[in-house]
Amino acid sequence: MSLSPIGLVLVILLSLHCTVLVLRGGTLPVLNPSFELPHTNFVDIRVFNWNKSPKPAWYDESFGFFWTQLTGVFANTDPSSADHISNCHGSQGLWLFAVPEVGLAQNLDPSQARLRPGFGYSLTVGVIGMGGAMKEGVPLELSLHGVLPEGQPVLAGASKVINSEVVFPNRNRFVDHQVVVPVVHTSDPWAGLPIRLLFRSLADFENQGGYWALDHVRLEEAPLRLTGRMLGDSRFELTLDSIPGAVFHLLSAAAPTTPIETWANLGTLSNATGSVKFIDQTASGSSKYYCVQAVSSEL
Repeated sequence: MSLSPIGLVLVILLSLHCTVLVLRGGTLPVLNPSFELPHTNFVDIRVFNWNKSPKPAWYDESFGFFWTQLTGVFANTDPSSADHISNCHGSQGLWLFAVPEVGLAQNLDPSQARLRPGFGYSLTVGVIGMGGAMKEGVPLELSLHGVLPEGQPVLAGASKVINSEVVFPNRNRFVDHQVVVPVVHTSDPWAGLPIRLLFRSLADFENQGGYWALDHVRLEEAPLRLTGRMLGDSRFELTLDSIPGAVFHLLSAAAPTTPIETWANLGTLSNATGSVKFIDQTASGSSKYYCVQAVSSEL
């Protein structure tokens, strides 16, 4: 795990209640998030509102297997069928073959979805592995990007899904996987940029084969806030609000001008629900400052 740049430091003076600017987050709109379009009773290689990765020069279509067939939408089977997916969101899902460079992307509406400084982001996707005798250990990447004006993506966060019978004991339920960007700093190269979602196979020529199923794409944003209050007996309670799934180090110092690398690490806050509390048992009567530093698991 690696520390992100401090960029955004939230500070609380021990003797005062913290006043914060209330920022609003929520669910950001993703088009065709459950792959219900186009409607099909079986399969369709079209995927409305999503862009397929371009065919690489090395891919040979002379055997009748076309690049465009490596992703598409499928209809869930009847509930009485042995291969019915019980938690399919809607009635359809997406297949994505475990072949090098196969991918699917969507650029979100820039008027509705940008990587705003001071906010965290979580991308959640339902995934099923083990399709078509896919080998153990084959990776799929889920990622979140900012998009530069010229169209180039800038990676903000990514997570790998590893095909495993332990993770996917059957093909009857989607398993949620997440990409978490704990907070966007003003200094980040993706700050303020429109958002691109990308799912791509990381299979190589040695382990390619089989396919993934995906469904129910969700993108959430939430502001980062750190507030605090005295409890008495030299105890100080801090509350961290952020995007669920984010992890932070809680730091403290006697003065806000203290070099950040020398701030004391009070512990790690894993914010599973969106709000987490911490009580500093060693607070004293003198001024004390706190800040949080985001921890990123993958990039």
